[in-house]
Amino acid sequence: MTNTSGQATPALTVHGVSKRFGRNLALNDVSLTVAAGEIRGVIGRNGAGKSTLMGILSGFLPPDGGEVRLGGRDTRTMSLAEYRAYVGMVHQHSTLVSTLSIAENVFLGTTPPQRAGLIDRRAMNVQVQAMLDDWASGLSADTLVGALTLAQRQLVEIIRELARGVKLVILDEPTSRLEKHGLAELFANIREVSARGTAVIYISHHLAEIHELCKSVTVLRDGQLVATHQVADVTEDDLVTDMVGADAETRFARMSPLDVEADSPPVLQISSLAVGALEPFDLEVRAGECVGIAGLIGSGKEDLGLVLGGLMVPSGGTISVNGTPVRVTVRGVRAAGIGFLPPDRHDTGLVLSMSIRENITMTVWDRLKNVLGFLIGKLVAERARELEAETGVAAIGDDHQPVGSLSGGNQQKVALGRAIAADPDVLVLMNPTTGVDIASKRTIYELVQKQLGAGRAAILISDEPDEFTLCNRTVALFRGRVTSVFIDAADELALVSAIEGVGAPHVGN
Repeated sequence: MTNTSGQATPALTVHGVSKRFGRNLALNDVSLTVAAGEIRGVIGRNGAGKSTLMGILSGFLPPDGGEVRLGGRDTRTMSLAEYRAYVGMVHQHSTLVSTLSIAENVFLGTTPPQRAGLIDRRAMNVQVQAMLDDWASGLSADTLVGALTLAQRQLVEIIRELARGVKLVILDEPTSRLEKHGLAELFANIREVSARGTAVIYISHHLAEIHELCKSVTVLRDGQLVATHQVADVTEDDLVTDMVGADAETRFARMSPLDVEADSPPVLQISSLAVGALEPFDLEVRAGECVGIAGLIGSGKEDLGLVLGGLMVPSGGTISVNGTPVRVTVRGVRAAGIGFLPPDRHDTGLVLSMSIRENITMTVWDRLKNVLGFLIGKLVAERARELEAETGVAAIGDDHQPVGSLSGGNQQKVALGRAIAADPDVLVLMNPTTGVDIASKRTIYELVQKQLGAGRAAILISDEPDEFTLCNRTVALFRGRVTSVFIDAADELALVSAIEGVGAPHVGN
């Protein structure tokens, strides 16, 4: 389809779009144009308006003002079904059903092939297999989604959207849980989507990904469109400046480890611990010290974090806090003085339908009850306010607001507040800044350093090398074994080699 000037009609045109939630102006006069087949990055700090804009572009939120056109057509004349036929959305957290096959997931919510009034599973599998083969996926249509890797699940979600003939695909933080090889696979699939003429909007907090993948990038700040650049014309520093404005204090999230006295006593002691993929593992962490744990999926790093959080039972070994053995249950590790930040705030970190106040105090409810076992509202409110102030949680209204309505950065601050609510001796932090913006990262890092400065010990388990700048030591794992130990800042190339199992063991800087 072309317009009267002979130029190709854009896949998406947004003109002067605004959206308000009560007193909060979430979007203010935003305009942008995305061409067919273009890969457009959209970046901004948490709360910048990205989620609101994507809600409008996907048809689930009506704008309060302005105009959205899809393929030249005014969306005010389109039904939700027509909208969904044009725009596909692949969310950060998978919407596939693990217990169903790939074919069943692709047809979920649509009318599958039928025969004699019943679902024709053979025809359904044939149709989906043709799509999978077209993408050279190497997958079988009858494979259960639960058996797929994260990268394969994301490809299935993309194929599911493309099966509806969409002309615009929105990808929301698609790499937040991918390893390096999965990232390359995803990028290859996105480029293929673009080559076939479908426009892509790519939302990410990772500026390196924007530079590698996108042709153009739009920056939002405080609900306003700050700039749209050709990626080739801007540096990562330029984009950071656009995102944070003149606030130089929040431009860089990198931190340095605190000095720890050589004779500082061990707070956490792990001896011959075996769990899941992790082979017998020994570690001591001193007061004020932060130890990083790096590794790929299957290295044992997740197993270590989950057992320290009481969510897995070890097959051998012991854990002690201040010399006292830890009973490995959720209650047992909490009682021993371990504060735990789970790896995924949506799956195991927060109850999204409950309020900020309820979530942030949940781990200390037993301390906030009367003799009859009922929560004392005044005490809950007071402790919640203390934790919200300490973590910097910013809500639109009061702390009765559901956590699910907060930005990703604020949700993570609530989850971290819950981990420190009981004044633990040890913090176990799994992916503490995944899916949060630069300013929120710095706030979280500063909060962790404050905890370390108060004499607590910390283990930081992460997929992001930048996070290890907080650590006094970083332990690299490969297939359940320690391959290297880095003191202070780990050289990124050496660290990647260590977690890939490449090169000789390393101990030192």
